[in-house]
Amino acid sequence: MSGSASIGWLLAHNMASAGGGYTWPKLIIASDGVMVRINDRSFEEDRYADVRFIGYRRPHFIPLDDFTGAVHRFVDLVVRRLSDLSPSDPLIGAWEDFLVELSEPETAAYRRLEAKLG
Repeated sequence: MSGSASIGWLLAHNMASAGGGYTWPKLIIASDGVMVRINDRSFEEDRYADVRFIGYRRPHFIPLDDFTGAVHRFVDLVVRRLSDLSPSDPLIGAWEDFLVELSEPETAAYRRLEAKLG
């Protein structure tokens, strides 16, 4: 990643922008369509912060299919657990909508293009 990334790009790709009242690590996730690059900037955080993450100073590269498969399995586990604990949680509906979009070839192709454009 170059130093010229736009604010919008960083907000879309940096886990720390997920927010929602939670502290997230400074992970920047980007893909070229084949591999996923994960840059961990957590080690740059203030050592006096309330929450500290242990980070790696070099980027990690993971095949896109492995990454998306792992993310899908993780979110699916979270959603199943939420269904038991908080059936009205908005993540459940968002995940269901995402799976519907993924099952529609034209919409899925559009979403992949959207993701590639950042």
